[in-house]
Amino acid sequence: MRAWVGAFCAIRDLFDEVEIWASECDIPEGNGVVWKRIPQRIPIWTLHAMDYQRRVLAMARSLPLRGDHLVQVTGCLVPAADIRYIHYWNSALLEEHAARRKTFPLPLTKKLPALLAAKNEQDAVRSARVTDNWWVVSRSLADKIKSSGASGHFDILPNQYDPDRFNLTVRSEWRVQMRSHYGFRATEKILAFSAFGHFERKGLRQAVETIELLRQHGHDIRLLVLGGTPATVARFQNSLSEAQRSGCVFAGLVESIERHLVTADGLLFPSNFEAFSLAEIEAA
Repeated sequence: MRAWVGAFCAIRDLFDEVEIWASECDIPEGNGVVWKRIPQRIPIWTLHAMDYQRRVLAMARSLPLRGDHLVQVTGCLVPAADIRYIHYWNSALLEEHAARRKTFPLPLTKKLPALLAAKNEQDAVRSARVTDNWWVVSRSLADKIKSSGASGHFDILPNQYDPDRFNLTVRSEWRVQMRSHYGFRATEKILAFSAFGHFERKGLRQAVETIELLRQHGHDIRLLVLGGTPATVARFQNSLSEAQRSGCVFAGLVESIERHLVTADGLLFPSNFEAFSLAEIEAA
């Protein structure tokens, strides 16, 4: 979505008016841009998502079926759209989970929202009003959606990174300072794991177990975990043994993540499921 917002000025003049439905919006109003606010009324994210969908569906019913307007939506909250922008396909996540439940556990708190979202996806695919255009972040994701029965034209719009932030110059300027910040020794090998959240799905437990095995075999190595709210980090740390915790440094959510990534000698990211991993591109 950062890329979409960044490109907005280039597409703005294609339309007489642009109406944005969102809880948050970085695009300024005025000059034909209208932001219809959908405030978050419920602090619990899952319940907010359900409330958000209910309100968006009610607003969508007011749209004329025909006319000189174009409807672009992110995801599958509404069954009818001219352009559907897909970053993630929950039906594919559930298929992956079903194929290997032992190595890819999915707690109910994560599975239930995925099931509800997957139903929305199937409704969008089977809608009487076909989605004419699909924007998706990877070729494999496009194949998954097509196999669900979707028709229409598919364009690949990968997630974009910021080359001004993620480059080798940043590494040369910040590596020594940031390794000192964390207290890493010069001879110590550091692997990084980067995720906003969803530690289990993105394989953090497997990464921690890998570091523990390497340390047991005499390797001077630790794992730098970037991301996670304080509650998420604390919950995950409480599930670890003392030996596993000693091999990890949990940084939590950080500003200027590129400066923290340069402390590492490699990325360890054994994710169980991704649509298109921005973490890997930024780390590279």
